Amino acid sequence: MFAKKMNRMKAAFLATAIALTLSGSAAYAMPEGGSVASGTVTGLTNGTVASGGTLTATSDAIINWNSFNIASGETLNLNTTDHALLNRVTGTGISTLAGILNQTGTNTAILVNPNGIVVSGTGVINAGNMILTTLALSDSQFLNGNTATFTQSGSTPALLSVENGAKLNVEELLILAGGKVNVADGVTFSTKSSGDDVMIENLAAKSFTFQKENETQDVMGSTTTTTDNAMAFHGTFDNTSSSENTNFHIDGGTVNLDGATLKLNNASELYSTAGQQQDSETVPGTATSANVLSGNNLTVSGGKIIGIFGGQTTLTNSSITSNASESNITVASGTTASMTGNEDYDGLGQLATHTADASNVTTLINTTIQNKDGEIHVDGGRTIVDNSKLTSDDTIVVAAVTNEVSDGNDITKNVANGNNVTLKNGTAITTKDAYVYGYSVEMSPTVTISTTKDNMLADHTYNGSTNSTATTIADSTTTGYATAANVDTTISNSGSTTNDSGNTNTSSGSTTNNASAVKTSDEIQTEATTVQSNLLTDATTQATQAASDLMGTSMAATTEPEATESNIQVDGNAQEGADIHALEHGTDSIIASTVTAALEQGNEQFESFIQRNIEYGYHSMEDALTADTPAERMEQASALVSRIDSDKNMDEGAKLAQAYGMIQAVQDNGKMSAQEKATIRNMIATSFRSLSKDVRVYLSTVAASAAQRNL
Repeated sequence: MFAKKMNRMKAAFLATAIALTLSGSAAYAMPEGGSVASGTVTGLTNGTVASGGTLTATSDAIINWNSFNIASGETLNLNTTDHALLNRVTGTGISTLAGILNQTGTNTAILVNPNGIVVSGTGVINAGNMILTTLALSDSQFLNGNTATFTQSGSTPALLSVENGAKLNVEELLILAGGKVNVADGVTFSTKSSGDDVMIENLAAKSFTFQKENETQDVMGSTTTTTDNAMAFHGTFDNTSSSENTNFHIDGGTVNLDGATLKLNNASELYSTAGQQQDSETVPGTATSANVLSGNNLTVSGGKIIGIFGGQTTLTNSSITSNASESNITVASGTTASMTGNEDYDGLGQLATHTADASNVTTLINTTIQNKDGEIHVDGGRTIVDNSKLTSDDTIVVAAVTNEVSDGNDITKNVANGNNVTLKNGTAITTKDAYVYGYSVEMSPTVTISTTKDNMLADHTYNGSTNSTATTIADSTTTGYATAANVDTTISNSGSTTNDSGNTNTSSGSTTNNASAVKTSDEIQTEATTVQSNLLTDATTQATQAASDLMGTSMAATTEPEATESNIQVDGNAQEGADIHALEHGTDSIIASTVTAALEQGNEQFESFIQRNIEYGYHSMEDALTADTPAERMEQASALVSRIDSDKNMDEGAKLAQAYGMIQAVQDNGKMSAQEKATIRNMIATSFRSLSKDVRVYLSTVAASAAQRNL
């Protein structure tokens, strides 16, 4: 049923709307328009390279390309055995990597496209030493010998997207860096079967420094991020069949780890940071409470060091387990943090690496953390552990502090009012040594703490210092925790690319989020199906009538004057003809051949592109309409439209699909009057100044047809 609805939507909505934006688009192919700006390269013929060809840098070299794409079924080889190679896109299109990109050599191969990069679901990256980025790199930075600084071009972060089904295989180094980064569910990362020192960096940032070091895992320097630099990672990494020490990083201004599955061997390390990183192990990274890191249904297994840090950090329905010897698991929030080293840390000494205030909240909900032979640290300026299980054969620290703590004597000097620890709803801590402290410790009667050696809680004395007060509380739901949104910018190339844009999927059960609606994946799927059904009905039955009303044609007889939810059952093929008829008569520039060409583009990726953008528009407007008063609702709706309209990285097809979803969200709102709905619908239809005239006319037909449903 779901596929059938998508096919009918394609026949109606896509034929009448997205065809307006696709005419004249060329299919992506191999890189074209190449010009060697510096150094020497073999394999380039008249500015192109054929599928199966190899570009070899015979000195450090730069190629400027008009376009850099690899179609499904095509292969490009990059040889950087002796020298580095920078591929820079100077044209205006994004890069779509739908085929195979092979890179060999310990020197770095770089692809820079400030417009955006997509590794599609059919794409395969075999990287020896590679950087894919939407951040610009100058000639001088590339050739300066020691470090290279990549910097965002323009004011809008460009998206690097890796789509469901893509495969990324890494020999030594792979950096995926964009102003925004989205790694979809179904993306798999893997490493070579043997060896040492592998580095995989997923980074959303405004800038970062690449350091040419002897140690592969030391190549990342400092980063600069804002909350616009959103990292959404939902993919899978598994190196359990190999023995190499892999550093796997997921970093950004905000980080969303919903559904990610990370399986590490016992020599590897995982770091995920929402905030800014520094280029020295002795200088801590920094964050504010706006640097949110969240994960719902995150699974991490194995690993020597696991460090998860943000200005606010929330894990829900998640699991982190390690069986490595003398390992360390840290989940923390703060204003500064430096999680380094492979040592067996002392429970209190490890806390010397971070500072926080009460706005830096660490929250665990329905989450299990287990470390067989090492420590667990759950730290923040405020720490909440709700219905979660913490187990370690060594030490567990759950703390809320303001300043650095070097040993037990410092505890009372480094907590302040608001540094509270809350344990509730059946939380269980099982370990040899337990340290639970802050300005106060709130604990419900259902909490259990089991230790075999040392148990330091509030109201206990440790090294001559009396700890803070303990309070008994009742079990209750957790509210107000922060959740990082997914990437909300879509880039496209002939309708063929997509990203996981849209809504935040957070916890299920009894928890709620004050900032935005909390929905389970099942609820979102049901909601999306309903949205698609309603949009399909609207598209297949109302567009012709509305076009007639607005454009003065004589097509009123082709549709019923009052189409209701109960009598709308229209054959998709017949309606497709009516929609084409309407457009042909209403707009001279749209002809049947354009519609046919657009429909031929309607493969699975194209359908996903349209579906995701409609859903994003729908849910974004749905959130905007939660304001209390009509004036506030209009203000938020207008701001949403303005933000999308001004996005220069989004083409007309994406904007139109999102606008279509917005109008339907207004239509489905249950608390607004018919007059208010009409006002906001008209605002949406007339406020997209970046769209062409024909597309704006179509939006007006959609708004008018929605009005018909209120009759």
